[in-house]
Amino acid sequence: MPVALVKVIDKTPEWLDPVAGRFSSEPDAAYRTFLAHSITVLEQWMASHNKGDAHASLAAQFGVDYLPAAGPLPAVLVEGPASKVPKLAFQPADLQVEMTPIPASTVGSVIDRELPRGVIDLVHGLGDRIRLLLAIPDLDYRPNLMDLPQRDTALEDELFHREEAASLAWKEWWRQWQLLFGGLATDGLKMAQASTLVDRPRDAATFRNDLVAQRRLTLGDDSLPLPEPYASHLLAPHAVSGSAKVEAPVAPAEQLLQQRGDLRSSIQTLEADLDESYRLLNEMNDYLGLQRQQLDSLTVSFSALAGGVAGDGSGSSMMRWNGSAAFDPNAIDTTKG
Repeated sequence: MPVALVKVIDKTPEWLDPVAGRFSSEPDAAYRTFLAHSITVLEQWMASHNKGDAHASLAAQFGVDYLPAAGPLPAVLVEGPASKVPKLAFQPADLQVEMTPIPASTVGSVIDRELPRGVIDLVHGLGDRIRLLLAIPDLDYRPNLMDLPQRDTALEDELFHREEAASLAWKEWWRQWQLLFGGLATDGLKMAQASTLVDRPRDAATFRNDLVAQRRLTLGDDSLPLPEPYASHLLAPHAVSGSAKVEAPVAPAEQLLQQRGDLRSSIQTLEADLDESYRLLNEMNDYLGLQRQQLDSLTVSFSALAGGVAGDGSGSSMMRWNGSAAFDPNAIDTTKG
């Protein structure tokens, strides 16, 4: 029985694999030994490579001419398996590649069934077809897992209508907020314990575009095509039936708390003016009182001068005459001794 497998190029041994040269006593032992050898080669390749070379063939990358009909393949050779066109990190010039999901628990049975079919020729261009089976945890597996997701237009309609209802509710709330608190400064808003003026909800189209942009960021490479349904959202945006655009709200002309503050300021100004007017009136009243006291003193003096008594009117009459009377002093004769 062979005890080792030797690769010879130009009569020079390249490597010796003692595992690949030992056949176990079971059906299809040769194929299983070849599978074990291939797994060893792939593990060594994985240990020395972070990812595959998209410009090299599998034969050039692995250093082998054949692969078993069934077995593992490094996951780094497939980028974006969920995208519309997965990117393969090897040159499949002679290969046709398909992808399909299977439950992880069935991987062993698939290998057992497919392994005896022979080998995959990587160098002679025989047009072999490789089917990449993606092992999915049993609880996450479903038969249509790799199908391109269909757009849920009913859900999009519902999202747009809910956004429309939210925008209408926000518009009315914003108008009521402006009616109460519009025009108030920061201190006035704090005193009134006004709620925070929130921004308008994002419209559904903007929200959808944000989701598409976030998905593109996860791809890491702008050259990679967007998977579905993100690509359709950009190429053919869904037109929602019966959706009306909510216009921007207009601030009401009346702003109650500001009007109350303006009226309060006006009232305080009027009260200050009234206080000043009362003060001036009191001063004028005091001045008139002093004038009356002075007049009374004069009339009493004139009454005594007229030979009357206080309060008989003679003093007042003399004061009226005094305005038109002319007092000429008598000439003094200086010749008399």
